[in-house]
Amino acid sequence: MVVVPLATFVIMPGMVLALLLMPLGLEWIGYVPMAYGTDIMIRMARWVTSLPYASLHLPSPTGLGLSVSTFGLLWLCLMQGRYRIGGIAFIAFGMATIAQHVPVDVLVSGDAHQVMVRLDSGHYTTLKGTARSFTVQNWLRSEGEDELVPLKDTAITCDRSLCTYNHNGYTLKMIKKPQDNDAVAQACSTPADVVIAWRYIGAAQCPQAVHVIGRAELESGGAHALWLEKNGIRTARTRQGAAYRLWQLPLKPEELDDEAE
Repeated sequence: MVVVPLATFVIMPGMVLALLLMPLGLEWIGYVPMAYGTDIMIRMARWVTSLPYASLHLPSPTGLGLSVSTFGLLWLCLMQGRYRIGGIAFIAFGMATIAQHVPVDVLVSGDAHQVMVRLDSGHYTTLKGTARSFTVQNWLRSEGEDELVPLKDTAITCDRSLCTYNHNGYTLKMIKKPQDNDAVAQACSTPADVVIAWRYIGAAQCPQAVHVIGRAELESGGAHALWLEKNGIRTARTRQGAAYRLWQLPLKPEELDDEAE
């Protein structure tokens, strides 16, 4: 109720006035109401976002749920008469699939610059990357989380070169500096369920690891999501099989093998 009139009667007229006075070098006269109006608008936005429950973060619905909700929304908008109310039922059914969401335990970006893991409390922290990262923010929204837990406030063992993460009886090791040969040797010298590094690591180089997510796997499969379940580790990738973009040339398997060696 305040922002729209402010933009209509203060900010926009100030912009027009600044443009008209620009040839005379007096555009600063129009900038004054623009500055005050913009400052008030920003303060209003901050006040609104600080209110309790100003925004709610929920996990993403399933693919089927999203399709059903979209169909219900189209039904509600396009149908006429009392039958259009039936679209609400489709929307509700689609949104109800949020209850089927299974939180992911480990997320690895396609370049391994961001690695986010789930804590026993159900919240998330990053082994690599910051909370400001666009990728991390999208991950948090998809999991219905607001903020990250600082790594220093967790029980995860992490130094400058290697992080060790334990969850649901599994051990994950992430090599922070792929050019650090000592860190690679340390990570691969002891048993681990998952080893992550932006480096070409062959099975022979890391025999103690059950799963290796190295540069070859990330280049061929893209970002990885891992669920550390009781019956095993379930993995999903952004690029499954040969599903590459039309403008992207996939690496051949023999090229990946050569580079890993």
